Amino acid sequence: MSDTPLIPSDIALCLSYTDGMFLTAQNMTMEQTYFWNWITWQNRFLYTPGVLSGLAVTLQGNTLIVASGAAIDSIGEFLIFPDGSGNMMTPATGLGNTYGLYLAYPKNPVTTSQPNVVSTAAILQNGPASNDPSYGVILATVNLDPNNPGTIKGISDSRVGVTSKLPIVIPPAGADLASAAPNL
Repeated sequence: MSDTPLIPSDIALCLSYTDGMFLTAQNMTMEQTYFWNWITWQNRFLYTPGVLSGLAVTLQGNTLIVASGAAIDSIGEFLIFPDGSGNMMTPATGLGNTYGLYLAYPKNPVTTSQPNVVSTAAILQNGPASNDPSYGVILATVNLDPNNPGTIKGISDSRVGVTSKLPIVIPPAGADLASAAPNL
């Protein structure tokens, strides 16, 4: 069985522009989807899921604070987490005394105060401590105080960096680079 996921037949459909063409919202959405597909499939095939930059989790009082940063999830979605609101999480309930804090692509883009503008910035969510990729990219493992429900006892950094899935080919010094065949 192949590790290659089934690629949908409509994945590479894009517009063919002509002079005088009337562009509709549907046309523009198709074009955005084409580029989104291109980036996510490229990421999925080239990189392992994980953190690209930042996303350190700190505990302040009984609140988890996440620094801005970026990651790639198992689907290949680029998770950008800007500085500002939405970077704090209070203790989770219903997940036991140990759970994971994840960064995820929003299932539904968040509306903004600007007309016709949505935000696809990554969001924080809680899930099992097992590093389940369906929850996103794990950032930290949170331990609650069993003697004091709802109080965070401590956190462990669970971030894993993105790595390339491509083989690295470094020819010896002085080798003719034009004649070196890639080691695939």
